[in-house]
Amino acid sequence: MKSRYIALSLFLAAMALLAGCSKKGNPTLAKVGDKEIKFLDFQDDYGSGKLNFATAQEEFDRKKDMVDSMVVTQLLIEAAYEKNLDKLEELSRVVLANRNRFLLDALYQEQIMKDSDPSDAEVKQFWNKLEFQVRASHILLNNIDTANMLVEKLKAGENFEKLAFDYSIDPSAKRNRGDMGYFLWGAMIDEFQEVAFALTPGEISPPVKTRFGFHVIKLVDRASNDLRQEYDKAKDSLKVQLANMNRQKRLILYMDEIEVKYDVKVDTSTCDYLLFKRSEL
Repeated sequence: MKSRYIALSLFLAAMALLAGCSKKGNPTLAKVGDKEIKFLDFQDDYGSGKLNFATAQEEFDRKKDMVDSMVVTQLLIEAAYEKNLDKLEELSRVVLANRNRFLLDALYQEQIMKDSDPSDAEVKQFWNKLEFQVRASHILLNNIDTANMLVEKLKAGENFEKLAFDYSIDPSAKRNRGDMGYFLWGAMIDEFQEVAFALTPGEISPPVKTRFGFHVIKLVDRASNDLRQEYDKAKDSLKVQLANMNRQKRLILYMDEIEVKYDVKVDTSTCDYLLFKRSEL
């Protein structure tokens, strides 16, 4: 799985250069299962509108997101077909040209929306957790050994901000030295926030594993959330917020599940060509 993510990242970086490069024919850029994603597919989906970018980096990042979206969409379509959602009676009345879009809607309703609304007890529990806000810093690592080594360095008195600058794989660490600012419960993924909110100011956590890697967390401050409304006034909006959070979590888990089922293959020769053209330009 790790090698797939690395290959896909390289592919997305190369695809950001498509608008500035040309190649004869219609090469296959990626495969999701048996489905090929072609160069002209990219142009058809995103090349028709005129997109203006302030900088080359902004264009690069935007086009990476575009290709990422195409791969994710195809993963979901493959999952919908596997569940035979295309054979639902309601879908039989849909124009065939729009079938994939409706399949995605049906899949989202079945896998993400269904049973995602929180109970009153869950909403009240969420409100209770909003009593405080915390300020935390973190160092993100890609392996447990380095994370444990940094914890030992911190116990020996080394500077957290310097270690974050030197070791963290979070790109923002070069700018903020690991400082994440103040945040409320619900702003971070569960594994991270459960540890962060349990710390006392100045305390440093052991390594915390999330889907992003291993975090070493330092709690900087804990403060009252003066903006928290009374429960009766806040409960309706909190119910909507919590439902959206539940759906986001379910979507992430479902994507993790289906990504291991379908092969994502990258045409490295196309990527190499595009990167070569970029260096020339």
